[in-house]
Amino acid sequence: MQPQPLEYYIDAYLAGTITTGEWTTLQALLNDPENMERLNVIMDRQLADRAAAGEQYPDAVARIRTALLNRIGGLSVLPAGQATPVRAFYRRSWFRYAAAVAILLAAAIIYFVRAPSIRRNDQLVQATVKKTATDVAPGGNKAVLTLADGSVIVLDSASNGTLAQQAGATIQKTADGTLLYSANGANTTHMPVYNTITTPRGGKYQLGLPDGSQVWLNAASSITFPTAFTGNTRQVSITGEAYFEIKKNRNQPFTILARSARVDVLGTDFNVSAYDDETALRVALLSGSVNVTRGETVMQIKPGQEAIVTSSDLRLNQHPDMEKAISWKNDEFIFEHDDINSIMRQLARWYDIEPVVEKPSERRYIGKISRSVPLSEVLGMFEKLGYMHFDINGKKVTVTPIEK
Repeated sequence: MQPQPLEYYIDAYLAGTITTGEWTTLQALLNDPENMERLNVIMDRQLADRAAAGEQYPDAVARIRTALLNRIGGLSVLPAGQATPVRAFYRRSWFRYAAAVAILLAAAIIYFVRAPSIRRNDQLVQATVKKTATDVAPGGNKAVLTLADGSVIVLDSASNGTLAQQAGATIQKTADGTLLYSANGANTTHMPVYNTITTPRGGKYQLGLPDGSQVWLNAASSITFPTAFTGNTRQVSITGEAYFEIKKNRNQPFTILARSARVDVLGTDFNVSAYDDETALRVALLSGSVNVTRGETVMQIKPGQEAIVTSSDLRLNQHPDMEKAISWKNDEFIFEHDDINSIMRQLARWYDIEPVVEKPSERRYIGKISRSVPLSEVLGMFEKLGYMHFDINGKKVTVTPIEK
């Protein structure tokens, strides 16, 4: 395909028809300072076509450009008098400028041009935060350890120090809350002894495996592993999502079983997302090399690539958003073309809520926000866009679209 002008790619983005290749091209074009003047012209055209008219137009242009620069620079727009540690909802690295522009033109333009409507929404946000005295707190370090004999240790309330002795390993909780398995010199049995760590919704946890590998579990996840790796392989199984930093050992490859896939590694850093309520299992590789197997199909992926496993196939994503893939480990939500149902599933796991989306929507969102803030802060950022309202009633969160 012959290169197209900048307008072509922005129009495709706004129409929701942009392909992966076109998105990559758009990022490159917007990363080139020489295109900034052309982008200003396009913004003027979009504003004129979509919303502003007469004497409102120059003022709308100025305000949108100011807000765009503020958002990219790390500022966020909240109701007057409210301070927040939330990172800017649209703040991304510079090449995400395209996403910020597109969202402002396609959605948040109403925020500036139709000020009376958004001011009503501001009041809704303020009312929600004020009336929700029992606001939903973010998740934290919460997990349960199930030993081989079936006994259970609640890790978030357990004291630091040695928690148990298992065949071949001493189990300790460190001062920073990590669960650490270390060889204790005891004779290991020929039969492996397995432990399981499970995080609830609203929980996460870090684990040091017997071989020195590190694992971070996301909310509503689990990992089952032997207390000592013996023989010629290291094998664990997971549900939900986990980030791995595997200690290299060519004589003892590491294998992860998750849903219908198997991941084989030597030593590498990668993320596995295998939630049952998502349509695909994803393996995003940061460093090293892994093989992903589904049935008889084996795929090797390289750093910066992602394997996607569905019920029908195994395919390669050569340009995934790696920042998004591990955002949960960095205590952030990153949304990249996510619809409201996908967003609410992510929020449900971390805040342990029961979302009810009253009406499906094709609208998609892009942005970043901290996972360390109360739920009302997150929902308030969405309400400010003016397309939906949230009602928090205990653990139930009802999402109501606002017709434009």
